[in-house]
Amino acid sequence: MAMFPAFLDTCALYGSYLCDSLLRLKPDFSYGPNLATSWHYGAGHLSLTFSLRTDVKFWDGHPLTARDVVYSMLRNTDPKNDPINGGFYASVKSITAAGPHTVVVKFKHPDELFIKEMSTVAGDVSEEQYTKAKGSSYGTAQGGVMCSGPFRLAKWSPGQSITLTRYDGYWDPSLKAKSTQVKFVFLLLLGLGALATAARSEAVLPAYLLGLVAAGAFHEDPRLLGRIRGTAFSLLTPFFFLKAGTLIVVQAVLNGLVAILLLFGVKVGAKFIGVYPATLAFHLRGRQSLYTTLMMSTGLTFGSISALFGLTHGYIDRGQYSVLVTVVVMTALVPTVVAQTFFHPRTAELRWGRTSPAPDEAVEPYMPR
Repeated sequence: MAMFPAFLDTCALYGSYLCDSLLRLKPDFSYGPNLATSWHYGAGHLSLTFSLRTDVKFWDGHPLTARDVVYSMLRNTDPKNDPINGGFYASVKSITAAGPHTVVVKFKHPDELFIKEMSTVAGDVSEEQYTKAKGSSYGTAQGGVMCSGPFRLAKWSPGQSITLTRYDGYWDPSLKAKSTQVKFVFLLLLGLGALATAARSEAVLPAYLLGLVAAGAFHEDPRLLGRIRGTAFSLLTPFFFLKAGTLIVVQAVLNGLVAILLLFGVKVGAKFIGVYPATLAFHLRGRQSLYTTLMMSTGLTFGSISALFGLTHGYIDRGQYSVLVTVVVMTALVPTVVAQTFFHPRTAELRWGRTSPAPDEAVEPYMPR
């Protein structure tokens, strides 16, 4: 899928969560030590010297050295790498190692913003040996990456998911990841939402298609399904319904009350005609059959999307939109309330499909040993 990045290489992709930067960006947007414990400017602010930590190791166990930092920083100055952060290095004259844990940056002219950028992805560090060995495949699903961050790349299924696992050897115990695994399937969700918006549709719609697109990943990890469902319903859905609700004209609802009741009856009646016989075919009876039919009579999301699409593209006016959305909301609320209040299946019905078991289905009472 095009929604997933083609590269995780920090030199080519902004926003990598795998690599540590020289400095750390704080919540108040100031910066402080990270891989670099201290730094100082030379005369005229034409040089900047970083002192590195001595206890940092990459995921493969190799220690962090000044060579790795120099190599990572210079990659941002090489046009062959198509560096997205190259602009931050425009004033850099040279970058050299002045010792195993000391890096010196010299400038063509003073650059007071450079130090701040070292707390962003522009200051991320990857392992020189690994990066060179992987060549052009570094940062791809085939080559992977090699950094020292709190998560390491475990699995990358292009078009489906990116799985990160906690790096237990992380150098800063206070910032050790709490979760043992993270999957970035939500990138697909947000990407599809952006495409839907660009196509003048609704960003919430792809959330219902994600289950089909990433069914394999969800099947392997049911917990992931719960997390994505939570993301969709907490991030995308509320904004959609707030937008849809603010466009309703109350006076149009009052004026169209008869039409609303008529459309509501047609909607629920059509659902009964389509769903109730199917419940009988699957041997559901009584309260369970009616409960299933009523709960299947809802159509809140797709009904709202359709109405909003029609309004946005000029097929209906706000008065008609108000009537349609009111009907959609009623078909979600009224059948649900009726089903939960009067037809909620009893335990026996859920177990045997009837109010009591057949003689041959009787169960012996539980007797503690």
